[in-house]
Formats: sequence, structure tokens, C-alpha cells
Amino acid sequence: MDALQVGSALQPALHLPFLPRHLYRAASSNERRLNFWRSKELCLNYIQDALLRKQWKRAAEFLTSYIESLEKDFSTEYMGPSEIIWRVGTEILCNHSPSNVREFNSFIEQMKTLGVKRYLKVCLEHAFHLLCNGRIDEAYQNLSLAESWRFGERTVTQDKEMKLIQAYRGLLDYYSWSNKKNILLEYEKDGFEDMSVEQEMHGFFRKAAVNLKEIIKIPGVWDLFVKSYVDLLEFYGDHQEAREVLTDYAYNSKFPANPNAHVYLYQFLKRHGAPKKSLISALKILHDIVPSHELMIDFNTMLQKSKKRKRRRLGLEVIFAVLDYAGWKKNVKAWSCLARQVKQIVISEKHLDWIKQEWNSRKDWWPAFHFSRYLAKSNWQENERLSYEKALVAGVLLGKGSLLGHPQCLDYGPPFQPPFHLEFCSAYENFGCCDQERDNSIAAKYHEILDYIDPRGHKLCGTYIKDILCQECSPYAAHLYDAENPRTPLRNLPGLCFDYCSEFHFNCHSAISLLTSDKHIQECCETNKTHFCNLLRLHDEDYCFPNVLRNTALNRNLGSVAEDRRGCLQLCLTEVANGLRNPVLMLHANDHTHRMFVAEQVGVIWVYLPDGSRLEEPFLDIKSIVLATPWIGDERGFLGMAFHPNYKNNGKFYIYYSYMDKKQVEKIRISELKVLTSDANKADPHSERNLLELEEPAANHNGGQLLFGVDGYLYLFIGDGGKAGDPFGQFGNAQNKSVLLGKVLRIDVDGRSPDGKPYRIPPDNPFVSDLKARPEVYAYGVRNMWRCAVDRGDPVTKKGRGRIFCGDVGQNRFEEVDIIVKGGNYGWRAKEGFECYDTKLCRNSSLDDILPIFAYGRNVGKSVTGGYVYRGCESPNLNGLYIFGDFMNGRLMALREDEKTNRWKKQDICIGSTKACAFPGMIRSYSKFIISFAEDEAGELYFMSTSYPSAYAPHGSLYKFVDPARRAPPGKCKYKPVTVKIKSKRIAFVPRAKTVLEFLNEPSPTNPPKRSSIPPGATPTAPSKKSKKVASSKIKASTVKPAQSNKKTLKTKAGAEHHKPKQKQQKVARVPRTTLAPSLPKRKSSQLTGAKKLPPKKAAQAKGKLGRRRKERR
Repeated sequence: MDALQVGSALQPALHLPFLPRHLYRAASSNERRLNFWRSKELCLNYIQDALLRKQWKRAAEFLTSYIESLEKDFSTEYMGPSEIIWRVGTEILCNHSPSNVREFNSFIEQMKTLGVKRYLKVCLEHAFHLLCNGRIDEAYQNLSLAESWRFGERTVTQDKEMKLIQAYRGLLDYYSWSNKKNILLEYEKDGFEDMSVEQEMHGFFRKAAVNLKEIIKIPGVWDLFVKSYVDLLEFYGDHQEAREVLTDYAYNSKFPANPNAHVYLYQFLKRHGAPKKSLISALKILHDIVPSHELMIDFNTMLQKSKKRKRRRLGLEVIFAVLDYAGWKKNVKAWSCLARQVKQIVISEKHLDWIKQEWNSRKDWWPAFHFSRYLAKSNWQENERLSYEKALVAGVLLGKGSLLGHPQCLDYGPPFQPPFHLEFCSAYENFGCCDQERDNSIAAKYHEILDYIDPRGHKLCGTYIKDILCQECSPYAAHLYDAENPRTPLRNLPGLCFDYCSEFHFNCHSAISLLTSDKHIQECCETNKTHFCNLLRLHDEDYCFPNVLRNTALNRNLGSVAEDRRGCLQLCLTEVANGLRNPVLMLHANDHTHRMFVAEQVGVIWVYLPDGSRLEEPFLDIKSIVLATPWIGDERGFLGMAFHPNYKNNGKFYIYYSYMDKKQVEKIRISELKVLTSDANKADPHSERNLLELEEPAANHNGGQLLFGVDGYLYLFIGDGGKAGDPFGQFGNAQNKSVLLGKVLRIDVDGRSPDGKPYRIPPDNPFVSDLKARPEVYAYGVRNMWRCAVDRGDPVTKKGRGRIFCGDVGQNRFEEVDIIVKGGNYGWRAKEGFECYDTKLCRNSSLDDILPIFAYGRNVGKSVTGGYVYRGCESPNLNGLYIFGDFMNGRLMALREDEKTNRWKKQDICIGSTKACAFPGMIRSYSKFIISFAEDEAGELYFMSTSYPSAYAPHGSLYKFVDPARRAPPGKCKYKPVTVKIKSKRIAFVPRAKTVLEFLNEPSPTNPPKRSSIPPGATPTAPSKKSKKVASSKIKASTVKPAQSNKKTLKTKAGAEHHKPKQKQQKVARVPRTTLAPSLPKRKSSQLTGAKKLPPKKAAQAKGKLGRRRKERR
């Protein structure tokens, strides 16, 4: 076929005056040759431009000129113009409206003969065009003819093209098979049989299966062919081969990554009931390829139902990734999935770091992408459910509603048991947020409202109005009124469940203006019921009224100390002081001033006033005398202090510290000092009177506790002298009653002995008549008792009063808690805990030792710190609970006595729960190394800890325990401190620890800090990831003995400025609302401060050295 014929097939011959004249002018042979190539290139440029502009007629004209130029000049020398003609011509005929199938068929037939090498491709395109125009039979015939085509030796390319032609013929056979199958199914439905149709269907099946099976063996994207072949196999029951085909298509590395392959496999597996593991595997790869695929909702649902932590974590990642795409912005299912999972995490308080990790990478763009005001309004108008789901998620992520309900009153405090009967809101007389005064106020408001309602309305609306007013008394009042977060405005009316609200609106909508003066609420009430109830609705339906009363999960054990699923007690902390250098103790003087005296290991005692401020000048500073070093874990220093029971009148107090005498001998000294008569906040360092000095054989096991018993005598707790295993003498110092080391001593500091000692021996001391024993000895067999306390006794019955509890640090295996009794032998070194340490001594029948009330092994902790029995007023649930801890791992624990068996049951204490502790001022973590416990004059319980246990490192803090589940009734625990004249400058307290509210309301760091290996629920903070394994070390120094410590800790540079405030306090006030409802308590401001991290620089260096001296610990 010549070029003109081709052109005529495209379009009638056209005169083309706009083409450059040089296409037609005569020229020399060389010039003609050059002009030929130029004219060819120019034509192609014109054609390209016309095609891009979709100017099909103009493109046809240029193509005609192109063909003419090929015919006139060097038609035997150019190469491959047929493919250009075919490609361009096909494009024009497919898009140029005057063209038809007949013209296209004519053109294609000419192309088939024009370019033999492209014959099979042209046939395929012809078949596609016919299929697009509904000419399936013609397409099938063309494919059959192409399949029988032969021309010389077939190339590799032609072989692939032939298989593709066969595949498409197989696809048309599948189409015919599918039609026959549908006909056959219709016949069966109507009760007919047609064997000829069935035979034809099977014939099409055989032809289709052969061709389709071949093509899917070749690596490529064969979605349509694979689906058709699998459909054939499934119909005839060959499920195994169908699965193999889909699995190979999805996982064969020779095939290109294809998300549809995993979709087909997942759908097949789901149809045939495959295990969940197989379904997850298919969708996992789909998620990696297309994270926005619609099947990700199914994937997320499966993962959230899994018991495996890793899968649930992936589920959260999947749903977050889905919502990164604009196509999912308004998808209710996706937001419901995310809301449900976020809510579960916040309620369970597990894996909050998962949410923060996902949010951290999105916090800069998600608020505008998903949570803008415009979108919120648009979502509300289009789909209320979507709006609610997004609001819950936004609340958690943005910190505006993340405080899921927990018992809390409108004054931010925990609920309480009213001291007197409530006449009006009697539903809450056992536990709630109203005392009798508040109850009377609400009743008065109720009667005031009823005065405006007719008698018929009293009966109809009285109960509704009473219920709504009394929600101030609900244990969940803060949640109902949105008062948990000080940053959010207080609701005018409590959150009502939709059904209850609808009934209220139907019966009493006219009374709403009497309950609140909020114009917006009144307008919504007048508009319609749905709008009004949506306004009062809570996002969390479990906590709305009256559902909150019926929820057994929420009301079970309400008012008791909260426990998590593992039985861990949920307590909270407030930060009281910081910047302290290894705070070893805190005492009160029992003089009704409610001052707190906090001592640092270096030998400085600070005075803290009831308002939380500290005096600039110390109460006592003897750091020039005290032997203390910057080495971490060094046990020497200022260790103990006790105020005389009559301190208010005599001004005496007693101290216990390490020092080095003139002969360079290390000793411990117990002294008496007095307060200055001119300043009640300053001790007189010149008044020191030495009571007792003991030479220390080693640098560790110094003891350090001083306390006065209820008998008025001073008790001294002396360590065994140090080293490992009490190696002194035949059976050690602790079992040798003739030495004072390893003993509990009792002396009378108000008298003198006949032999000239500056104290008197109490006449009832157990060994006063034993000539082989020192008369000061009250109990023996102790190793190194670190922190003891006297039980004040039950506030009502006084049961337990006078008991002395001690934590005795063990050697290698056990830590123990003891109750000290007169003359008691506590077993060391024969025993450690309940087990034998020295087998020979342990088997001695005369040992008669007193067993600890509790002992624990190395899987729990490594160095006990004794605590206190709680006898305070503010947290009545804690009464009788002995709270103590472990220095090494920061674990907090509690013991409660079973009065029937006299046995003590241990429970862990979890600190900083984001649900239980979401109160203003409550913090979520504490410094890891627990040094000591304390109680204030009112009996409230505290503990001191540090992130870096060096005597000179100002990283210590003082914390107060708070029970978030229940408090004392308002006014019960109030006291009026006796005024003390202040001569020193006050330094206001500036908190450093991040509160739970700040944690919930602020984005986390990019990489959340890794928690140290703490028992379940405890959240102490450590300075370094490597601080999890801290060990004691013998550190050489030129001027002092090596210190051997059981407090296995880190090594760092010592020294830093003391008590430097980090930042100023900030106040955040509530947004005020006016209302006719009973006036609510004024909302106090909260202090917002950032957390301070003080990581030591040399923690890693200390790790190896400190681990080698494990046996020579306290």
C-alpha cells in the first residue's frame, strides 16, 4: 500500500498552504536529502503539537503531508515510519468524531500489511478497539487469526506478544463461559436442564483455563487474568490451586509489587475461612504498599482484637496512617476506629506512649488538616456522629478533653464521705462531693426554682430539676461539668445522656431558663430537642447522667484505693521541694508550727514553711565537720536527726553523722544541740554536746536512724560496721551484744549515768543485768537498718501506737521489714530474710530470732528503704498502710496487716496514672533513687529521692503522697500553724516536675523517655538509660576511706548550684460563665511548669566498676 492510500484512509486529500514551501521546492540531490530529513522532523513536530492540543483534523492533515514526503523522497532509506503512522493514525481515528469503526478497520488492515514486525501489536490494538465498541465476536476472530499468524523465525518479543494474544482470547473464552454459567444458573433456578449449554460452558472453560494459566506464569501485572482464572478454579472446586495461584501472584519476588494481588489473596482467604494470621499477613503487605486502602479498616479491626501487644500497636499505626489521606477525612468508620482505640488506651493507662509517638509526627499539620473550626462546623452540619468521633480524638490529641472520667469534685479534689446525713441530695450521702452546707444550698436553690413553676409542673419537673442540681454532689461532678481540666470553661449544666435529656426537654423545656442564664443553651432549647441534647451531651456516654450511676464498672469499689488489673495501688504525688543534695530525712518539730526540716547528706538542714517556701538561711550547717564525699553511693555523711519530745519548751534536738577525728579515724557521732533563743529557725552550732561516738571499721553500714519512742527514750539504729557478711569476730558484730555495732540502742537523754556517760540507761532495757552485754542494747542482730518510724496508731482506736517499723538492707539475696521489740534478735548474720546466711550460726538452737514481717528477693529490689504507717487525715483510705520502697529500682510498695492472721500482705504502688491522677498539681513521675520517707506534723506521708545519688548533686526532691480516690471531708483536716517569727528571706517554691495535666495537654518529645526497669505501674525517672543496672563501687580517694555501698548507683560529676529556681509560676484561670444554677466553687489557678531532666554525664563509666562490689553492699 502506498503512502497516498494511507493518507486517504485517514482523511480526504487536503491542500496544506500553511506548510513551509521548502517542503515542495526543487533542489540538488544533497540538498534534497537534507531537506527530506528537515521536512520529516518538522512534520512530526506539527503532528505532536496538534495531538497535544487535541486538534485531530489538523493532525490528520500533517500526517498526510508526512506520508507524502516519505513517498517522494528516499522512501527506501528511511527506517520504521510504519510504526509512527500506525500510532498517530490510531490515535486520530480513536478520537476524531467523524471517524467510525469501518474506517478504523480499514486503516488497521493496511497497517498489518505495512509493518510485518509490528503485526501482532497491531492485531492486539485492533481487538481492543473492537471490544471498546462492543464487537466481541469480531475481536475474538481477529485474535484467532493473529494466533495463527506465522512469518519467519519468531523473536522473543513476538513470542511474548503471541502469549498475550492467547491470554486475551482466553479472557474472551472466560467471558463466554461466564455468560453460559449465568444462563445455566437461571435454568436451574427455574427447574430446567440444558445439557448443550453445560457442554458449551465446559468447552469455554477448557479453552480459557489453558490460555489464562500460561500468561500468569510470566512476571507482570495480570489482575484481570488472575481473577478470571481463580474464578474458574473456585467454581469447579479447585481451591488449593486457586490459593497457590494467588499466593504466587502476591509473594513471588519476580512479579512487580502489586497491591491488588494482596487484595485478591485476602478476599479469597476470607471467603474460605482462613486463619486470622493469614489474613493479617496479606493485609500487612497491602498496608506497606497502599496505607490508604479501604481494607485498612478491616485490618485495624483484626489487629485491635488481637491479644498480642505488637499487633495492637500496629493497629494504631494503621488507622493513623489511613487518616493521613484526604480521602478519609470524612470517613465515620475510620474515625470511630481511632476514637475507640484511643479511648481504650487512655482508660487502661497502658501504652500512652503509642499515642504520643503517632501524634508527634503529625502534631504540626493534623490540627489544620482535621481539626480546624471550619471543618468542625462542616462535620457537625453534615454528620453529627462524625463530629462526635473526631471531637473525642481531638480532645485526647490536643489535650482539650483527654481527661476521661474519674472521681473528682468541682474544687479539683477527690470525693469524700460526708460527715453528716444529706437531706436533699441523699443519693450521695455515702460518697460524693457535698457536705451538709452545700446540700442545704442546693435544696434552697431547688425550692427557689419551684416557686416559678405551677403545682402541675412540680410533679412533672421536680425530679428532673433535683437530679440536675444534685450532680454537683456526684463523685464524677468534675467530669459531668467538664471541670477536670482547669483550662476548659465550666459547663452551665451537667452532661446528660441523650435519652434522659430528650425526656427532660419534652416534659420541662420551659424550666431550662430557670436552671441557666446561658443564652446559647436557651436558644438551642427553643430550636429543637436534638440540637439542645447534643449540646449537653458528653462524648463519653459511660459518664453522662444517669448512665454514670448505673455503670457497675465505674461504681465498683468507688471510694476505695484504686487498683489496676494487676492489683497495683493507684496513688498520686505532689512535688513539695526540689534541688536538694541527697535529702536523707524530713522531720517536724511537733511544736504546732507545721514547719518541715529537711536535711541533706552534706550536713545542711533547711526549714520549709507551711506555705511551701524555704528559708534562705539554713537551720544548721555543719558540712565543714561532716564526712561526705561526692562519690556516688557513699553512705557517710549527715544521716539522722530527731527532735526532743519537749522541743517546744527545751529547744533540744539530736543529730547523727559521720566525721573523721584528728587521728584520721572515721567515726559516727550522736550529738545534742539546741535552737537559738533569738531565732526559732536557727540552731546553735556551738551548743553541741556529744552523746556517743563509735569507730567505724569500714566506710559503709553506718546506720543513721534516730527517733524518740512513745516512751520518751531515744532509739539509735547502728549498722554492723560494714564490709560484706559482718566478718568481725567469731560470729560478727550484730550477734555480739558486747559491742554497739549492728544494734538498736535505747538511751535516756534527759539524765546522766553514774559512770559519767552523758545519757542514762533506761532501767527496763533488756540487757541491763547481762554483764556480757552493753546496757544500751535494746535489740540486736541487725545488718544496716535504713529508715525506721514509730507508728502513731489508729486515729480513733490508737491501735498499733508505738510500734517501730524498720527496713533492714540485706546482703545478696533478701531485703526485710521488721517490727522492733525489746530484746529481739533479728538474725543477722545467721539469717538474711527468712533464709540462712551463715549455716553454722543459723542452726544454733539458741538463736531464737524474730522473723521479718515481710522480705523480698532480688527480683523485686536490691536495697530496702523503710517507710511509715500512714496515720494522716487527708487520705483516710490509707490508714494503717505501711508504705516503703526500694532505693535501687525506685519501687514503691505497701504492706497491710490482716488482723485475723497477723500476716502482712504486700501490694505495689503505681504513681502518676493519667486517669486516676488527673488533678491539678499531681505529677506523673519521680526521681528513681528513693532515699527516705517522712511524715509531717499532720501525719501526711512523704518520700525523698534523687535522680543521681551523690551527696553534692542537687538533684533530690521531696514528694507528698495523695490518694486520688477519696479525701477527708472539707474542713476536717484544717489546722492553724503557730506563728514563728521569720528573720531570714523566704524563697518561693518553683515546681520542676511535669504534672499529669501538663502531660496530657502538651505534645511529648520526639522520642519519649524510656522507663527504667520498675515494677508494674511505678514511674520513677532516672537520669540515664544505663541507670537501670547501678552497682556499688569501691572508689579510691586520697583523703578518705573507700566507700562500699549497698545503694548501687551511678557515677557523675558532683557539685552544682543549690536551689536555683528554674522558672516562674504561671497561673491559668477558668473562663467565667454566668448561670442561674447554684453557684459553683471558684476555680483555682493551676501552676504550669516544665519538667527538668538532669542526666549525669558519666553514668556509663560507673556501670562496670560498680557492679563488681555487689556483695559488699549495705
